[in-house]
Amino acid sequence: FFAEGVAASAEATRERVDRLVAWQQETRERVRAAGLKGVAERVADELIGTPVLRASQVAQRHDVSSQGAMNALRRLAAIGVVREDSRNGRVRFVADDVVALLTG
Repeated sequence: FFAEGVAASAEATRERVDRLVAWQQETRERVRAAGLKGVAERVADELIGTPVLRASQVAQRHDVSSQGAMNALRRLAAIGVVREDSRNGRVRFVADDVVALLTG
């Protein structure tokens, strides 16, 4: 009985990983089709690991200005990869599809 539970859990995890990898590939294609390069392209690749971001995080991680980070995130929002969300006067960007895949 325990082994069946472990096997079912492993299968569910494998399916989730497969869906995340498929999302990442589709997103790469969407980013390329939109002609996005540089920071926007790199951030899109990292969304599976960090689906909720602030411009300050992107700026620090990619050694760009806050404005450069914000521009990259807004370009990704314009093509539907992330959604801009303001809460308590702070702007963040959320990859809703990734969040759903990770929590669903």
